Amino acid sequence: MYWSRLAMEAGCVGTVLAFALVLGSRVYRPSNVSEMLMYGFCLGVLIHLGFEMAGFNRFYCASGAACLR
Repeated sequence: MYWSRLAMEAGCVGTVLAFALVLGSRVYRPSNVSEMLMYGFCLGVLIHLGFEMAGFNRFYCASGAACLR
């Protein structure tokens, strides 16, 4: 049960990040690897802060795989 829940959560995070990268690439296209890494880092931070403000992290901690152990 732990591994299936963890796999589902990883898939959700991957989907959200992929969707954000596709939308973001229409606004900004990094020209080299260091820009791409910084862009990905900043996007990840913004997504995490957005999830925190929306209350998804509280839900995740109450029912997610990370808090089961």
